[in-house]
Amino acid sequence: TVGKQKIDIGKEICALLAMSAIKEGSQSGLICFSDEKEKYIKPGKGIKQSYQIVSNIFSLVPNSKGTDLAKAFRYTLNLLKKKSIVVLVSDFIDENYEHDLKALAKSHDLVVIHISDVRETKFPRLGIIPLEDKESNKILWMNTSSSGFRKMVNQKYKTNQTELEKFCHRHGANYLNVSTDEDYVPKLIKLFKVRNKLRKSG
Repeated sequence: TVGKQKIDIGKEICALLAMSAIKEGSQSGLICFSDEKEKYIKPGKGIKQSYQIVSNIFSLVPNSKGTDLAKAFRYTLNLLKKKSIVVLVSDFIDENYEHDLKALAKSHDLVVIHISDVRETKFPRLGIIPLEDKESNKILWMNTSSSGFRKMVNQKYKTNQTELEKFCHRHGANYLNVSTDEDYVPKLIKLFKVRNKLRKSG
């Protein structure tokens, strides 16, 4: 859906959280990462800072189509010298990043926002169609109506979500799944209310 792709929802959430942090008088910064650093804005306070972050979020055109979550997490670990609240917004479609995610959770107060698309688990029956891998530009012809294909797709993304959620709970990170077809604001409010309550209770 135009305007409701994962990248769109991710940008909205980042902008909303940045503006909320500034409103609360907290410092807020930004790291955008593909398989390389695309943008870094040093943490700061004030309205000017929030405008800079929001503007860069929506105007950024990545240099690379690649994905390397492990590299992104290592970059963040090397960059942040003191304990911070780190909010990761991603669809987490990658492999072999768990070691670095664990290190990030150990060093910082970690919030994982996992964005998914309803088509990842309820793929439409379109028959044999070409599917493009955006990172490699390869075209694969798949029978989207076959039971084997649908079972494979549904199982893969469901397993990814379940394993990531378990990983976060195991390592003391907050986890939130956001689908592109839902109103995510109530979920965000509930998550940070719980966080604030836990912080006050020690």
